[in-house]
Amino acid sequence: MLLIHAAAAISVNVTVDDSFGNTDRTVIPTYIPANDTWHVGSPSEECGICTIKPSELDIDQILDQSWHHATYFLGIPIQVEVTFPGTAVYVYSVVPNFLPNGAITLVNVTFALDGETVGQFFHAPDSSSEILYSHLVYANASLSDAVHTLVMSAAGSERSLIFFDYLVYTTEIEETTTSGSATVYVTPSMSPTTTPLSDPSSASARQLRGAIVGGVIGGVLFLLSVAVSSLFLVLNRRHRRQARPL
Repeated sequence: MLLIHAAAAISVNVTVDDSFGNTDRTVIPTYIPANDTWHVGSPSEECGICTIKPSELDIDQILDQSWHHATYFLGIPIQVEVTFPGTAVYVYSVVPNFLPNGAITLVNVTFALDGETVGQFFHAPDSSSEILYSHLVYANASLSDAVHTLVMSAAGSERSLIFFDYLVYTTEIEETTTSGSATVYVTPSMSPTTTPLSDPSSASARQLRGAIVGGVIGGVLFLLSVAVSSLFLVLNRRHRRQARPL
C-alpha cells in the first residue's frame, strides 16, 4: 500500500484568554505592574470595594467569564504584554459607558509592537448604560511570520480604564495530510491466448487433393460432352440416309 503525504502551511487563529492563555498554555498574558493594580474578575468574586462588579456585567459575553481590568491614575503606566508567534493580531476589550460607583470608563490606551508604537484606542463614554463586549480595540494583519511582543498600555495625562478580555493571533502551521491510501494492485501475468497455426504440409495436401478431384470431374464432364456430340452426329447422318429417295 502506497501512502501519499502532502504538507501544506495553513493559517489558524489562536485565542489567548486574559487568565488562561491559549489552549496549550504556551502564550499567557503578563500584567504590569505585578501588584494589586490589576483586578482579576470572575463570576464568583465578592468585592465590596470594586468599582466594577460582576453583577453590573453580562459575564456570559465575556470569554471564559474572566477578565482583567485596572484604572490608570497618572504615574506608572499599566500594561498588558503578550508574546506570540504569528502574522496577525487582534485585541478585544470590554468597553463600558456609564457605571455606578463613580467608575472611570474613559478608555485611552496605546499599542506597541516589538517596541514600536503602532496604534491607539480612545473611547469617551456617554451617559448610557450600554457595555460593548468583545470590542475590537486593535488589529494588525500585516505582521511578518515571526515571534512578536504586543504591549497594551494606559498612560499619559488622562485617567483611563483598561479592560482586557482576550487576544487572537494568526499563525502558520504545517498540516500533513494523506491525499489517499493509494493501493497499488499488481495484476497477475496472463498467459497470452494463441491461435494454433495450420500445418503447411497439411494445407498443401488438402490443396493437392482438391486439384485432383477438380481435374477428374472436369475430365468426366469433357468426355460426356464428346460422347453426346458424337452420338448426335451419328444419329443425324442415319436420319439423312433414310430420308434420301430411291
